[in-house]
Amino acid sequence: MSFYIENKKFNYKRKISNNFLIKSIPYDYEIEIINSSNLLQKFKGKKNVFLIDESIKKLYFKKLPLDAMTIRATEENKNIKKAIEIINFFERKNITKLNNIIVIGGGILQDLGAFACSMYKRGIPWTYVPTTMLGMTDSCVGGKTGLNFTNKKNMLALFSAPRKVLINLKFLDTLPEREFISGLGESLRLHITGGKKFINIFENNIDLLLKRDKKALKKIIQNSLIVKKSVVEIDEFEKKYRKSMNYGHSIGHALESLTNFSFPHGMAVSLGMMIENNIASMCYDLDYKFSERVNKIIRKLIDKRAIKDLNKVKEKNFVDVLKSDKKVLGNILKLSVPGNYGKMYFKDFHLHNKNNNFILKAINSLYV
Repeated sequence: MSFYIENKKFNYKRKISNNFLIKSIPYDYEIEIINSSNLLQKFKGKKNVFLIDESIKKLYFKKLPLDAMTIRATEENKNIKKAIEIINFFERKNITKLNNIIVIGGGILQDLGAFACSMYKRGIPWTYVPTTMLGMTDSCVGGKTGLNFTNKKNMLALFSAPRKVLINLKFLDTLPEREFISGLGESLRLHITGGKKFINIFENNIDLLLKRDKKALKKIIQNSLIVKKSVVEIDEFEKKYRKSMNYGHSIGHALESLTNFSFPHGMAVSLGMMIENNIASMCYDLDYKFSERVNKIIRKLIDKRAIKDLNKVKEKNFVDVLKSDKKVLGNILKLSVPGNYGKMYFKDFHLHNKNNNFILKAINSLYV
């Protein structure tokens, strides 16, 4: 089984077990997938210190005497000030490299925890327990972490790989619907990268996924991680090929900034994929039938509230926001777009006013 990024072929195994390794330059780390009500069975040592999402603490750990810092995980809190608060917590607890920080939450808490762990004493060990679909299918692999700065998405960024990732499907039982669907959007992005068979699997299972069928969810999570693992192990630090994982993110991040983060991240990425598909159909060589098929699947992951929020930005200048994107070199944004099944390409998108009109036209075409 294989897919392509530019002209490089990526091979992958069709199936993976519930335990597998991610090869990483700092150190290899294990991914384990379980479905257990005993949520802390793996973390009984005295050296474990916890960073926990406030909502997760209330749902699952309310009565447990954990050595923990509870954090309200919002985009507004995903900043350097909150990261320093975490570092101050480490200092008060006399944390050393013999401790293990257990980060339990979604992607926002992962960003904060990984950033703080990387900065403190040049790096202390941490383990990630994702509680969201987005965390389980995407962000748990690869070590990318970013904080928002001056209302711009992930402008303070670094790499910080965990020592282990424990995916417990039990957390999906209580995940709010919008956050759950948001994570499915990121998973679909990886299935599009993986090629036709992966897209078929996602499309054929979408009704079961929306019902939170555990068997279907496990399959989709494994497929997503197969694709992510294949790319990250070749280009961990995003020198070239891993940049294809930014498909949907350039426009998606702009949508988040322009709406003061009213979109859940994965839903912004879903809209970003649709808009970038439409741009690619107008400006590049994206097959129209392929684009329509993919956009039809994505529409099932977009709610009415997102479309309403999208209306608020139709007259905004996207180009001005995109100029601050991390991927911009000079006045050129490298867009990652699919050319067809299992084929991702990089395209130069020039950031001038004429192309702002292309973006608005691509947005308007979503309403047809």
